[in-house]
Amino acid sequence: MTEYDYDYSGSGETSEDLERMTEMEAQRANQPNNIPTNANFDDYEYSGSGETSEDLEKIAEIEGKRTNLSNQVASKQSYRISIDQLIKSIDVEAASRSQTPMISFLKDEDYILENFSQQNISQNSFVSESTEIAIIDFAHPLHYSITQSEYSNSCSEYLAWTDIQNTPTNEFPINAHNSYKYAYQEQRRQLRFLHLVSPTIEKFHAIAQHRKELPNERILFHYIGYGFPTSKDGNIFVRDGRPPQFTVYPMKKILKLMKTPSMFIFDVDYSGNFINSIREGYAAIAKKRNQGNASQIEGSAYDNWLCLCATDTDEKLPSDPHLPRDFLSSCLLSPIDMSILCYILQYYRTSFPSPDFPLTYLKHTLHEKEQKDNEQKDEKKFPTKIFSKLLTTIVDSIVSDFLSPAEYSRLFRKDKLVASLFRNFVLAQYLLIQYNIHPTSNPALPNMSHHPMWVQWNSAIDLWLTSSLSTVPSYDSYFYARTINSFKNMMKNGQAKMIRNSLLTTLCQIPFTDNTNYHPTAMAALADYALASHENRAKVANSVIFSNFFGKLVDTIPMKMKEFESLCCLVLSLFQLDMNFVYQIKRETNLRSLHNRLFDTRLNVKTKTLIAAILSCLVSTFKNLRNELSSVDYFLKLKNEIPQSSSGYLMSLLILIKKMYETQSIDTKLFYESAVHIQLANLVFHNNSFCRAAVLSALSCFMQANDPLLNSELLLFTLPAFLDVCYLVRYQFLIILVRFLSTHKKSFLENFQKTQKISTRFSFTEIISQWLCQNVKWPDIEFDFPRYASIVSSVLKKDDAVHHVCNLVTYLIDFFTHDPHPSVRTSAVKAKNIFTRLTQHDSSSSSSAPATISPPFGSLSSIEGATTLPIEESSESVDESSSNSKTPLFANDSAAIFSIFLERVIRTRGQDPPKRQEIPTTKPQNYGTVNVPTARLVLRASTNQVKQGATHIAFHPLHLATAFSTPSREIYYFDEDLNHYSHVKLNDFEISDLNVLEFNHTAHIISCTSNGCVQIWEPGHKYASATWRSDANFICDNIPQYAAVAPNHPKISTVRGNGGIALWDIESQKLIGEWNLMDQNVASKIMYLPGSTDVVLAGYVSGNIIGVDLRVASGLKSARIMSFSLADKLVNFGGNRNGGDLIYATSQSGRCVCWNAASKQLNNCVSHNTEVLNFDVHEVLPLLAFSRPKENVVITSPTGQVLYTTKSIVSDSIFKFHPILPVLTFSQANGEISSYNVVLSPDGK
Repeated sequence: MTEYDYDYSGSGETSEDLERMTEMEAQRANQPNNIPTNANFDDYEYSGSGETSEDLEKIAEIEGKRTNLSNQVASKQSYRISIDQLIKSIDVEAASRSQTPMISFLKDEDYILENFSQQNISQNSFVSESTEIAIIDFAHPLHYSITQSEYSNSCSEYLAWTDIQNTPTNEFPINAHNSYKYAYQEQRRQLRFLHLVSPTIEKFHAIAQHRKELPNERILFHYIGYGFPTSKDGNIFVRDGRPPQFTVYPMKKILKLMKTPSMFIFDVDYSGNFINSIREGYAAIAKKRNQGNASQIEGSAYDNWLCLCATDTDEKLPSDPHLPRDFLSSCLLSPIDMSILCYILQYYRTSFPSPDFPLTYLKHTLHEKEQKDNEQKDEKKFPTKIFSKLLTTIVDSIVSDFLSPAEYSRLFRKDKLVASLFRNFVLAQYLLIQYNIHPTSNPALPNMSHHPMWVQWNSAIDLWLTSSLSTVPSYDSYFYARTINSFKNMMKNGQAKMIRNSLLTTLCQIPFTDNTNYHPTAMAALADYALASHENRAKVANSVIFSNFFGKLVDTIPMKMKEFESLCCLVLSLFQLDMNFVYQIKRETNLRSLHNRLFDTRLNVKTKTLIAAILSCLVSTFKNLRNELSSVDYFLKLKNEIPQSSSGYLMSLLILIKKMYETQSIDTKLFYESAVHIQLANLVFHNNSFCRAAVLSALSCFMQANDPLLNSELLLFTLPAFLDVCYLVRYQFLIILVRFLSTHKKSFLENFQKTQKISTRFSFTEIISQWLCQNVKWPDIEFDFPRYASIVSSVLKKDDAVHHVCNLVTYLIDFFTHDPHPSVRTSAVKAKNIFTRLTQHDSSSSSSAPATISPPFGSLSSIEGATTLPIEESSESVDESSSNSKTPLFANDSAAIFSIFLERVIRTRGQDPPKRQEIPTTKPQNYGTVNVPTARLVLRASTNQVKQGATHIAFHPLHLATAFSTPSREIYYFDEDLNHYSHVKLNDFEISDLNVLEFNHTAHIISCTSNGCVQIWEPGHKYASATWRSDANFICDNIPQYAAVAPNHPKISTVRGNGGIALWDIESQKLIGEWNLMDQNVASKIMYLPGSTDVVLAGYVSGNIIGVDLRVASGLKSARIMSFSLADKLVNFGGNRNGGDLIYATSQSGRCVCWNAASKQLNNCVSHNTEVLNFDVHEVLPLLAFSRPKENVVITSPTGQVLYTTKSIVSDSIFKFHPILPVLTFSQANGEISSYNVVLSPDGK
């Protein structure tokens, strides 16, 4: 038995332990698994519709008994338990222990969240087909004579592997029909038959009755022409009168009886003519019916017919007496027998002189020995199973190189019998080509007889015929080994796009062969290929039979862990490509073995993550799976697992909850007393943004239809999400808000006019303090979850708690209508318009209410009244012109996060994201004190590609790549030679600050806009990687926002207006500190101290510059460690490390001062006694640059010595020193950008 090669995390289990685990899983199942590991690759007789609630009602009742018993334990009426009591039963430090990942943002494909509304939704587009009846028509030997000759007398003619001459005429029809019947039933056991032997016209009337009974199923008409007269016009013959005579029976009459869908097999000379006859016949029938009432046309479309013909229009079947008279029929129904026979006749004809060849030989060699139990050990037994799989592999692989995916799916994936017949028809093409005969078909298949893979089929047959060993050698292992090696080498050498469909199809067959040694390698290679790209997954989807792969996944037969994980990845990748694959899973598949492993402590986290992701794809469709997971026992296991789960595993568990309950609420009996919801609420502070989004998505399922206090509790616990950096988190929080609004709209409508006006605040800390009715410090509150829970509890104890939360919701929805992310903003606008319509619908005094909204409790209270209009539909869009349309607000509120989650799991193969690593912050080199006697500028590069003057310039901190912003709100990024690399327009607001952050060898453009938001953009991308509101004042959109960054430092400091300094961690994507500086005027810049990222300096228009120690707790006045003032309007300030940590600042009146951070001394440097328009200072060299009205830009020393005066750069230009390199770049109003090397020259040359 194959061992489970489980790579557990430190568990040290042996293969015997794992086999026992598998046995226990099998014993726990109520019924045996019906999907064997070595399932026939053709076994795809699907249910066609998947499991619907109606289909599985009975199954769910049986399998849900255990769940119901578990639920009865908690069936008592649940009572309200205080939060203080619930908090004692959870792990309050789960969030604080969570790992912070390395910087990771969503991709461009994930930016527009509305695009996911129809993705990864199963809609059962897979429609299986079935052939229900076979009509077999051949002539009775009594009704025709056999031509005698000396050559033909040497052997007997046979049909259906039955000797025509030596079989009694009364037994021949029965034997022949049984032969056909048994061969057909090997492909479809439930197939019905209509046997016609030299039929009269009356016999055909039974076809009409069968069609009446089977109006939509395919009917097969199989015509063997031997013994009938030859037909060259595509018509068949029937027996007429006595003595028997054959008369023409027009094909059109057959078509009227059979209608469609239909299939025809013509095993007769000149059979290619039947295709035109059928095509013209169906066309005539359709035309005649269309002349009447088209709506009364019976049956399906008249082009839904298939046909297989033994020859072309002018060809006859081979006359070799050793060949059967029904060559095509024998090939379609006995492909291996015919392959061996034709190979013998071609290469070993003289070695089989027996007069009873081939009937006796084939019967004795291929069938009798197969039935014996190897009584004689030295006697070879023909490996029928191996040859059948090998033939299937070879033919399917050959066909995949010739047919389009749609045609391949139609012929080889819809109907098992049709697939088998067409597969063997391709073999007939190959076997008949040696006789220069070309079988034809509808749809027309190309000639595939020259494909190189036929060599492998011939080699296997030759090996069997020539081998004298009693132990059967391997006929396929070398073939599979070569396939795997070729595939892996092409992948390794970057030639994945050159992999042919035939090679891929062969690889898909290997995991189902008897040779298990190749299974793990083949599965791993297949998974690697599928995970590499979307195009690869599409090719794999056309090559696999999904039900077989999934059956292998849930099978209790042990397999190696590498193979199991590869199989999980492959299944997930196919689900991501098309969720309709769930409908190809067989209805009887037992999923219990899969979900039993979800909390198995012996499995590693990666494997359990993949299992949870697969269950997430299934749980919406399979009701019995939902019943299994909807139990008290499951939620207790979930609660115990959550605190110790890694981020990837946690995310998969939470998404599984969301998919289980995306259309309903979780019963409180399952979670309330065990405090599962409180444990999840703790994870709102998780350090991984994707986990926070998953937590919010799952928590929305815990909200109840008639429990406003519980819903208010959940909403208050999730409040911190409103200021999250990750837009996916905010989107999920908005869904909670809308769900609360939808559930309690009556409370909103009753209380919206009672909202009290509260003074406006602009720091996030003060807003949350007002919401929670207590002073809190941010982010200290997230490290003391019991205190936060206690605060939430105190809010809920107020008499107007629900009213209070309603006011929060109305404010927050309005807050999100100003969100920088378009999906969040658009959804919030819809929600606001919906609520406005709700309140206006029955309003009588709306004109008296205020029209503005101010934080923290500014309300949507400009209207009042009540209505029954469903909240899920918007009667007013952003555009008033479409106000009459009804647009769903959230068509599927799990679609976005589920699609993003699935993509991440597939990309990482279930691995957790890399953890944060301490990267040393890159600081400007301190060269001591450097004197620069003279300097000059030498042009190094220039461009005019921007076409307009830049508003800001930002250098890459380590090289000369440069970013520019423009008045048209665009950002351009140029390489070192000012060649355009990428540009983007992130929003419609003025860009007020621009920086380039180098982190982990990647450049990120940090753009601040006047509406109080920050965007992070990676050059080359189409959208922002992250965008969030960094200032709480969303009313004013014309106050500049500023940010400070440092190379390889994952924290961004921001300031705006008279708000405080906020510190954001872009790895955890959270606000991690806030310092109130509201006593100051409007901010004009923020930067880190040149020698330390622990101190940030904020400059204000008034001329004040304040330093804050970011290591001091938020809200403490002791955080202010320095301040100085120019007593005039500040133009700019910057840091310099020439001789220490120095800050140079210049006022509008021309005063330039230097602040020494170490000695805390302020010295005057330069006094221009005239207005200064712009100013900058080099961080390393003692160089200052000034621009004054109507004068050229000058470069001076800190003492005021003019080192250089530009000749062509006018005063209205903007300029920027590179932080470490001696480079100065200008942007002029005409759009010309020029970059100069600053050459330090003692002689001024």
